[in-house]
Amino acid sequence: MVDISLAYHINIDVMKKVIAVLLTENKNENTSVFTQSLKALLKDGYQIDIVTNEDLTGTFNSSDEVHIHAFQAKHSTKALNQIFGFISIQIRLFKTILKIGRPSNTIYISSIYPFAAAIAGKIIEAKVVYHLQEAALPKTLLQRFLHSIINRTAKQVIFTSAKLKNHLQLTTKKQAIVYPALSSDIIENAKHTLTQGQHPFTVSMIGDLGNQSGIGAFINLAECLPGINFELVATNQLENIERYVPGSTKPANLFVYTQQQNLHQFYQRASVVVNLSDNKKHLEVCDIHILQAMYYGKPVIVPANSSSREFINTQKNGVAIDGKHVEAIYDTLKILNQNKALYNSMSAACKQQAALFSPGHFDKQITTLFKGSPRSVYSTLDQLFGASFFSSQVTPLKNQRAA
Repeated sequence: MVDISLAYHINIDVMKKVIAVLLTENKNENTSVFTQSLKALLKDGYQIDIVTNEDLTGTFNSSDEVHIHAFQAKHSTKALNQIFGFISIQIRLFKTILKIGRPSNTIYISSIYPFAAAIAGKIIEAKVVYHLQEAALPKTLLQRFLHSIINRTAKQVIFTSAKLKNHLQLTTKKQAIVYPALSSDIIENAKHTLTQGQHPFTVSMIGDLGNQSGIGAFINLAECLPGINFELVATNQLENIERYVPGSTKPANLFVYTQQQNLHQFYQRASVVVNLSDNKKHLEVCDIHILQAMYYGKPVIVPANSSSREFINTQKNGVAIDGKHVEAIYDTLKILNQNKALYNSMSAACKQQAALFSPGHFDKQITTLFKGSPRSVYSTLDQLFGASFFSSQVTPLKNQRAA
């Protein structure tokens, strides 16, 4: 006869449980990659507890095995408030993990900042996994301290780009790169894309835009190319656009949209999508909007020294040029506008390249890592795309005769 109480305890022990720590430093921080990985784990049978200061309403289905431990979101611009807030949330986080965590759990952390969760996880002998998307530049004393916590506590670190992995130089034994993936919504919506020629040639910059986003360079391009439409599409609140061009007025061919959540119409209208970010303060994250634009068949321009460059094969489906090189970007846009054969070739290559970053591929990599498989999950671009992926040249397109 089976001991029911024993069977119950066995079931509890073997249940796969992840305690996810999703605490954002600012209200505009992108959490889509982390939540996508949690959905992958849910589909693989994991039970998920989420400690978060984010409103996750609508993110998960009501039937999902998810339990939310809500921390009140407090984002302040005052330095003293930030310090006290940072300390208080670490104390509360430490107590929470000690209370709900078990040695059989995995403590899954979305950034370097919730270090108290990692320490608590180490104390209860749980597996600690970090999933890192960005890093501050230059490395501050606090950053170095937080990196040392990762080295001492983490069993596994997942990065969203090779550039980020190489920059941080962590000593954790198990490290892997898992690139962001397209969402199922994007894949479905992209089926209804208009073909180039059904609308005016339009250059778009899409995303969470701010002081380091290259808005000034984008407006400069609009002024220099009056025959091309430029769309500045911010997913956040973007105020006082005039401050980016002191003493000037907004060009007639520049259209500004703020707080946009449904980006389908903008991807549809776009001919080229650009990222002109300046990486002086933060290491550029893999811009998911660049990948999404590519799946819509839109050639892209990204900073040469950025994580987003890892999405493209230079001059085949995109061009790598830093935002400060406005003249080179100007020349590239003119060529793409005039040379239809070149444009169509790059457009087709974009969609083919972006299709590699599928949700199924992303889910498989995440679940493989959490199962502790010894098989290497793509750690370099060469393994994913082949030895000749990177072009040695990072230059604008060479001038070609218009088709």
